[in-house]
Amino acid sequence: MVNLVCKRVSTDQQSTARQDLVLAEAGIEDPVVFEEDPGTSNRRHPLQRPKFGELLTYARPGDTVHISRQPDRDDHSSPVAVRHEAPPGQRMHMPVRRLALALTTAGILLAAVGCTATDEGADRAKGGDGTATSSTKPAAECAKAAFLWSDVKRERKLTGVSELVEHDGGGELTVPVKGTGKQYPAGATGTFKGIKAEQAIAALGKHLGISEDTPLGQPGEHADTGSAQYLTTDSGPGGYFGWQDIELITASFTHPCVEGTGHVKTWPDVSPYALPCDERIIWKDEPGGMTGAEARTAHQAATQVCPKGSAAAEEPREKA
Repeated sequence: MVNLVCKRVSTDQQSTARQDLVLAEAGIEDPVVFEEDPGTSNRRHPLQRPKFGELLTYARPGDTVHISRQPDRDDHSSPVAVRHEAPPGQRMHMPVRRLALALTTAGILLAAVGCTATDEGADRAKGGDGTATSSTKPAAECAKAAFLWSDVKRERKLTGVSELVEHDGGGELTVPVKGTGKQYPAGATGTFKGIKAEQAIAALGKHLGISEDTPLGQPGEHADTGSAQYLTTDSGPGGYFGWQDIELITASFTHPCVEGTGHVKTWPDVSPYALPCDERIIWKDEPGGMTGAEARTAHQAATQVCPKGSAAAEEPREKA
């Protein structure tokens, strides 16, 4: 399930600041934002606006669309936020008429909120194929230009836990982890000219020192947070708990071949883990060790699975 956010203003003199406030107050978790260029004409039908079309194409069954309308110059009402959820089994572009009716019922004209890009149709890569548009700069020059990064955030989230598994210490240990199935899309936003969205994600990985052997989520991909299994043959007897988590990486950037400020959201692969309940979780921020962020999600799982008073349920300890 993904939260899709659509923002638009109708004149160059307006900004999305009030819409941002309304959407923030709505408490939307991990939004994927489709923001059109300012000054897009109100006269264009929403389905003729490229951004709104991209949103509908990007959406999957169960996703929720959140739209905040910025009042026009002659409209003194406050901005409001509405949402529409795609029924399971249907693509978001199927119930377009129902979305229009929902917005009209709320007193909001659909023509005032459909997402767009510029009238010239510049391609804004958003979890899609990241195809570059024509550029005034040669492709070779764009490829050599540097990304400038800001507001980089790395956050781990628990995406699945197991039941308590008792092991006699002999043979193979299997710990089934039940995933949440929550969707975490990867992608890059920005009006790309001469480069592709994938290049922004690769550049972010290099900036963070992530090994090229560690694949990052690419535009159009969703992290697999379904059920998985942890397997090992090197485990002693006792009770075990398993979990899986995901590291969400977000960042903003500027680049000579990207108009304005771009944004990236990606993640490394999701993998299952398992630890014994009778051992305290120890972490150390060093290569090959469990980091403090990883220890926190492991502790979350331990408190849900291990018996009360177990060593693993105690607060994680940093290795001396």
